[in-house]
Parts: sequence; structure tokens; C-alpha cells
Amino acid sequence: MYQQDATLAHAAIDQFRKDYEHLPQLMEYLEYYYFRPGKTNWMLCERQGTYYGQINTNNYTEAWHRTMNVNFFQRRRVMRVDRVIYILTLQATPFFQRKAVESDLGIGRLSMREKKVQEAHEKVFTHLERKHRCGDQSNLVNPVSINDTSAFNVASFSQPGKVYTIATVLGEAFSDDY
Repeated sequence: MYQQDATLAHAAIDQFRKDYEHLPQLMEYLEYYYFRPGKTNWMLCERQGTYYGQINTNNYTEAWHRTMNVNFFQRRRVMRVDRVIYILTLQATPFFQRKAVESDLGIGRLSMREKKVQEAHEKVFTHLERKHRCGDQSNLVNPVSINDTSAFNVASFSQPGKVYTIATVLGEAFSDDY
């Protein structure tokens, strides 16, 4: 259920109960597995404020099961309990904890824009490193303004006399020829 307001979500469940009260076995099943207190985390309103609160599909659960099955249990159907506990505590838990921290910190896959900015920064670093190796000890990088360190003038390595202005703030890469 994608309702973010708990009152409206529970009102929808009450309406569902009224609409399907003529199916007692279904309602008994749903009451036990989904509607009773402590079992409502499947509703978006109950997941607000949690690190997985914006997950709206079960694709993450399926990916988790696949990762466990393929990477940790090597597709074995039967394993000794002590082996399962060992794998879960010493291998799987640290792996998923690291993934959660990476997700919180925004580490992982980059958008196309972020990739382009990162590539631009890498090109600048490579250029400066190459120029330094060639023995050019002149001012390789000069701030555009004394008080502002978010943009620098960088001399071109391949074209003498050409200067580029490089922004260091993510998403603001630009170039001006002098």
C-alpha cells in the first residue's frame, strides 16, 4: 500500500475488511500475516523514517535472495545449520552492512552527469600530473580569485598559451578559453 498517511492507510484496510468479509478464510489469513500489529511493515506509511522506507517493490527482496543463494550458499539446497549460521554471521551480515553504509553515503553507481564531472576531474589530474613529470614547474593551477577556491585557471598541456577555467564544485564544470 502506497498511502503515506497512516490514518488513511488503516481506513483503506478497514474498507477492504468490509468489502471482503464474505471470504472468511482470506480475511483470517490476511489478519494473521498482514493486518495484525507488528506485521504492517509492508505498508509505506509504516516504513517512513527507516533506511528502507522508499523501497516500493519487492525487487530488492528478490535481489537479496538471489545474492544469498548464488554468492553465499552456492545454490545448495541443503546445508548444515552450523554452516548456515557461519555464512550468515561472518560473510553475509558484513556484506549487507557495508552495502547499507554505501547506500547511506551515496557511494555506488553514478548518474551520467556525475560520471562526466568525475571524468573531467580525472582529466585535469592526469593533465597536471603529466605536465609535472615533463618538468614544467610553473604555476600549473591558479585560483580564479584569491578568496574563491571553487574555480582555477589551468594551462593547457597540448596547446601552449591556452588556459582553461575548471570548477571544483560538482556539477559546475566549465571551460573558458583565454
